[in-house]
Formats: sequence, C-alpha cells, structure tokens
Amino acid sequence: MKEETLISRKKLLLILGITAGVYIFFKYLLPLVIPFLFALILSRIMSPAVKWLQKKYKIKPAIGACLIMLAGGTLLFFIIRYFGSLLAEQIQKLSLYLPFYSRKITIFIKNSCNRIEEGMNMKQGIIYPALEKQGETMAGKIVAYFGEYSLVTFRMLLDAFIFIVLMIMSTILLAGKEIKDSQNKIIKLGIEVYNQVSIAFLSYVKAQLVIMVFDAILSAIGLYILGNPYYLVIGILLGVIDALPLFGTGTILIPWGIISIFLGNPATGIGLLILYGLLGVMRQIVEPKIMGKQMNMDLLTSLIFMYVGYRLFGIWGFVLGPLGFCTGKSIYENFLRSQLE
Repeated sequence: MKEETLISRKKLLLILGITAGVYIFFKYLLPLVIPFLFALILSRIMSPAVKWLQKKYKIKPAIGACLIMLAGGTLLFFIIRYFGSLLAEQIQKLSLYLPFYSRKITIFIKNSCNRIEEGMNMKQGIIYPALEKQGETMAGKIVAYFGEYSLVTFRMLLDAFIFIVLMIMSTILLAGKEIKDSQNKIIKLGIEVYNQVSIAFLSYVKAQLVIMVFDAILSAIGLYILGNPYYLVIGILLGVIDALPLFGTGTILIPWGIISIFLGNPATGIGLLILYGLLGVMRQIVEPKIMGKQMNMDLLTSLIFMYVGYRLFGIWGFVLGPLGFCTGKSIYENFLRSQLE
C-alpha cells in the first residue's frame, strides 16, 4: 500500500514538473527559438525530396533544398497571381456596389429599430441614433488605434521578415541532416518527444489548412449556385474566418441568411443557412479524421486545452494549448518507458 502511494506521488510530482516545464518553455523560450523549430519541421517535410535529388542526381542537400524551395515559391507565386487577379476583379466590382449595400443595411436596421420601439411602446427615434452614435465612436477608436500603432505594425512586419529569412536559412542548413539515435537517455527522450510533437503539430496545421481550403471551396461553390457574383471573395473570407479561434462561418452566414429572409429573399436566406449546415457537418467529419489518429486527442480534450491555452497565452493559446498537452503527454509516456527499460 505504501509502495503504491509512493509511486502515485512520484507520478503526480512528475506530471506537475512536466506541466511547469512545458509552460516555462512555451511562455519564455519558444519566442526565442520558434524560427528554428519551424525550420526543423520544414526540413523534415522536405527531407524525402532532398534525399531523392541527392540519390538520383548527386545534388548536395543544401542545393536540393534551395531548388525545392525555389520551385515551391514559384508555384505558389503563380497560384497567388491567378487567384489574386480574380480576387481583385471581384473586390473592384464589390466596391462599386458598397454604397448600395450600405444603404440597404441602414434601412433594414432603421426599420428593425422602429419595430422594436413600436412593440415595446417606446418613443420613436431612440434606438437607431444611439446605435449610430456607438458605431461612430467605435470607428473613431479603430482609426485612432491604427494611427497610434502604425510604428508597432511596422515593427511586426520587420519581425516577420527576419523570421522568414532565419527560417529559410536554417531550413537550407538543416536539409538532409537527420537527428541520430543516441544511447544517452536524456537525448534519446528529447529525440522521441521532438518526433512525436512535430507529427502532432504538422497534423494540427494540416487539419486546419485542409478544413480552410474545403470551407473556401464549398462556400464558393454554394455562393456561386445561389447566384452571388462575389462567390470567390466571400468564399475565401469564410475559409479564413472558420480557421480563426472563437469565430466560424456562422458569424457571417447565419446573420446574412436571417437578414436575407427578412428582406424578402427567402431562397437566398435558406440557401445560406443550408450552406452553414453543410460546412459544419464537413468540419465534424474531416477534423476528427485528420487530427484524431495522429494527435490522439478527442474533441472534448482539445476544447479544454484550447481554453486553458487561451487563458495562459492569449489568442495563440488556441494552438499552444493542445500542442502543450501533446508535448507533456509525450514527455510523460517516454519518461516512464525509459524507466522500465
């Protein structure tokens, strides 16, 4: 009994120590090494292609990595150029109709406010002016924010540039190199944890990218069927919004659908609500299949650690929370395994 209690206490202390270590690493050390971690992951993705070039054409790993990144960058450039021109065309068309849509929305809000006032026997002309004043105040704050923090924005762009340069250089230097096994238990544990966590991280990124692309394509197709001329712009926007924490396609499609029904366009409104339902079903099917197998994390656990991560690290915690859980779990399991060997 005493032995079992002692083992339980040791395990509890181990869990607490790992949790504290993961928190300290994510909070203070991760910002310092993140470009190199991304380089490690990118070099791991490129490794099969680099090895193939080395074996087939005797090309050095660093040169092979440069060629692969150049080819990938060129392909990405042409894809962005094609869809960018199409996107710019639709944005230009949309901008011409913005005053019309703005007036339509204003009339809808005014009529809604009047109906609320009539239903509650209030004096006419109170709610809408209050909303209008609040909107002007918020707009002024947004303009002031961007004006005040323009230097911060410049600093963020500079940091992003340095990050990309460091990541590319590190990826080229790491290309073709493998992390070899070691007899040292600590190094062996570190290698095993790195392998498992990098797989978990890649699985998470892959899941979000696949879902974002599926959302954008399905949204664009749905809006095209509904006859919306801006199907590509709004489709991409919905895909991006669905990938953001605390947001989702419902933040746009549900109000849009309801407003369309009230404005006398029930076919469009019902179509938008059906589209929202299809996107939700697609996410529920695709996300567990991609993430569940490799991250070994059910939906409830993922939600819990997303919330914990948000409370600890802010907006990035939605990613760092589940990733921290995978890291801690991997360290714990590998440490116990190493003790048994």
